[in-house]
Amino acid sequence: MPFETDDLKYIALENRDPSAEGHFVYCVKSTMICCRPTCYSRLALRRNIAFCKDVKEAMDKNYRPCKRCKPNIETGWNSSREMVIRACSLICRIASNGKKFVLDTLVEELKVSKFHFCRMFKNYTGLTPRQFYLKCKELKENPLKSKPLPIVETKKNLKRKKLLARNTITTECSSRNTLENSEACLSSSDTSSMDASLSSPGSNTEVTNDNESALEDLILQHQYFQEEANKDLEDLNWVDDFIEFLFFA
Repeated sequence: MPFETDDLKYIALENRDPSAEGHFVYCVKSTMICCRPTCYSRLALRRNIAFCKDVKEAMDKNYRPCKRCKPNIETGWNSSREMVIRACSLICRIASNGKKFVLDTLVEELKVSKFHFCRMFKNYTGLTPRQFYLKCKELKENPLKSKPLPIVETKKNLKRKKLLARNTITTECSSRNTLENSEACLSSSDTSSMDASLSSPGSNTEVTNDNESALEDLILQHQYFQEEANKDLEDLNWVDDFIEFLFFA
């Protein structure tokens, strides 16, 4: 069973892990309020946090449900998800009727700002509203029938997904470059070692050592640049959201 210990539960709180939803609630001793593990309220100090199995147990201990995440409500508590579900139904209806998709008309009907809507829609569906419209026309049905929306999505979890995806791509590219460079070093060293072996019997060992040192330098350089890239990527997440809003909404 996941989140068996308090330490694992607290790590889930720090990461706003959506997979922890429904497994426990956390209680703040200083305010006597209980929250969902994905609540976007500021996290209290570790010494002021206690865990309960569910909201009923927390309320039995005189904790009050949070008014933001509403742990005492089973359905309809996630207003962002409900908005996206409604938008998906409207977009699917527009596509099935063969009408042109107009984003301004949609957000006016939903009574939300364009930027907030596009950001929430992309967070939950992985697509822009226009991409979802084209998907509906292609499938001739609502894509949510085959792939329902997650119960909740959090900013920290989305940031972690983006960094993981980018790190995977960066690692693959860097590994490929490192392998090509090492093969080039090995091929050149083989040629040098063959020439050197004709003149000096002990030169093979020296060439091998130089080759290993060059490879170690390449690996260290790769690790350094990857760490620096990760630091920069954490500061550029807002740029991605802004570009998606400008060009893909």
